[in-house]
Amino acid sequence: MKLRPLAAQGVLICLSALWGSSFLFIRIASPLLGPQVLAGVRVWLAALTLYALMKALGKRWPDRGSPQFFSQWRYAFWVAISAVALPFLLFAWAGLHLPAGYSAVFQTTSVLFGAIIAVAIGLDTIPMRKVIGCVVSFAGLVSLIRLGPIELSPLVLLACGAALLAGLCYAVAGTINKIALFDMEPLVLATMTHVIAAIMLAPLTVAFWDSANWSWRVFAIVTLLGVVTSGLAYWLSLIIVQQLRPSQAMFPPFLIPMFGVMWGAVYLDERVSLGMLAGMLLALLGVALLTELKINTRKESIPPERNQ
Repeated sequence: MKLRPLAAQGVLICLSALWGSSFLFIRIASPLLGPQVLAGVRVWLAALTLYALMKALGKRWPDRGSPQFFSQWRYAFWVAISAVALPFLLFAWAGLHLPAGYSAVFQTTSVLFGAIIAVAIGLDTIPMRKVIGCVVSFAGLVSLIRLGPIELSPLVLLACGAALLAGLCYAVAGTINKIALFDMEPLVLATMTHVIAAIMLAPLTVAFWDSANWSWRVFAIVTLLGVVTSGLAYWLSLIIVQQLRPSQAMFPPFLIPMFGVMWGAVYLDERVSLGMLAGMLLALLGVALLTELKINTRKESIPPERNQ
């Protein structure tokens, strides 16, 4: 599927709105199902969706006879932990205590932690612009916590810590993915990681299943989370990102928090204070500095697609 750059950017904006809504869905479903059941069922649905896509597109599991067979599954194992199992559980638990908008803003810390990790392992340098970006991002998060509309408590602080840890997990996963994708197709890697994560979370899902309070509304929400936001949207984003240059694919880190705050305010009547808005804007400014966001009005040539 080939999209024009402008159309691809439009779809990416729509995906950002969809991903922002996932925090709204988590906020609704987690208190009813419990974080363990919500995360587990979500991952299983995503794994089944991605597997169906992989089979429909004629993709294959890694060849057992390939010299990279064990290394590919090893990378998939670590991505399953850092990109799926842990962050899904952490955000589901944070959703018990944090507004949807808070979780959406904390999700942007993956960019912050990613920059720090890249410097730590020698993949990037840290010019003064990125130092300032780190400081501004942390200042924004501190402002969000201290000046936001919710009353601080030990559980709220723990939930903020869980959301921060989820952001760190995504940053670690991004680094591993860059290595794994040298000799693996994105859809195959995504399917492998979700299948592994689903198996990891299965014991917790079974253990807490009886405490889950199911309804048709909750079932629809979890289906949207698993099939759409964690399955179809992920696959579509891979197609789009492959067709766009990095400077053209900068929307999600900035739009997801805004949509997360908006959905929470519209559908859950979550209060949005000036302190919360100031903290969110500071965090997004820090992310812009870290990603060296530039508004490019010149027409860029898109490199030819790789054979998959």
